[in-house]
Amino acid sequence: MIVSDTKEIRTFWEGCRTKHGIVQASYHVSTLVDPECLDPNVPTLDLSDQPKLILAHQKRGTAHMAMDFEINNIRRRVTGDYWVILDPSENPIGLVRVTDVYESTFLSVPVSFSVQEGEGDMSLSFWREAHRDYFVMQCEKIGIKWDESYLVVCESFELIEPFSVSATEE
Repeated sequence: MIVSDTKEIRTFWEGCRTKHGIVQASYHVSTLVDPECLDPNVPTLDLSDQPKLILAHQKRGTAHMAMDFEINNIRRRVTGDYWVILDPSENPIGLVRVTDVYESTFLSVPVSFSVQEGEGDMSLSFWREAHRDYFVMQCEKIGIKWDESYLVVCESFELIEPFSVSATEE
């Protein structure tokens, strides 16, 4: 995850707060993935369709290794939090509200969550293959060996507002 808050994102956030009557002043802003852990030679790591899937309300969840939050010094999101999701190039996709967060071992993630992730054929086998590929690359980057007993943070969300450049112009 890469955190990159900008004036444009803050303006978008404030516009969403006004438009949707959001009282909460704090929000998260980050990518779903670490772009350095994507390999164009690994088909399951092609995430170019994620923005489209989020905007179509098909992708309603994401998963991270639990240790990723600590390693990147990112506060964990909780149910009710707002999050401006960025694509791997750090361009805003939209504002989501976190609807559920739970921890599970990699092998215990349920098929219902793979459907919420909304990627590939939405099967648990696709979810495991794609996330195993990504988590192995993350582990290599930080110098540890991947283990399927590692904890995964599963986050579900709903799209509140797609990002629009016009919404940030004054």
